[in-house]
Amino acid sequence: MDYLSIREMVHHKQKKVLSECCTHCKENIVVFDRFIEDPNIFVITLQKRIKINKSLLLDVNGHSQRFKLTGIVYFGEFHFTSLLFDSEFNMLYHDGIVTKSGLWSVGHISDLDDLYRYKDRNARLIIYKSV
Repeated sequence: MDYLSIREMVHHKQKKVLSECCTHCKENIVVFDRFIEDPNIFVITLQKRIKINKSLLLDVNGHSQRFKLTGIVYFGEFHFTSLLFDSEFNMLYHDGIVTKSGLWSVGHISDLDDLYRYKDRNARLIIYKSV
């Protein structure tokens, strides 16, 4: 299934409608996946273009827990780079070849129209932190 955003993908994966029917009511069985404990971080790998949301709500033991975007790892031309986000969504860029062990401040998340692509590389790993 193709999803428009990470939020839509996570919501769909936490609620599954099975093709099996209940033997009593004859309705499709619905299964809800949830975390029993707050996982602190939530990491998603990507294989194709999708909208990257700044925050997500996940079901943690029956309660909605907010997760905030904290990093994106990009890949292209056999090389990884990354963007890290502080609590105000200011961006820090890392490229081991260019920035060495340092991080460069490169603006604010609002400066980007599309978080999926950055400096000719595509997002492959998205990292969210529980807030």
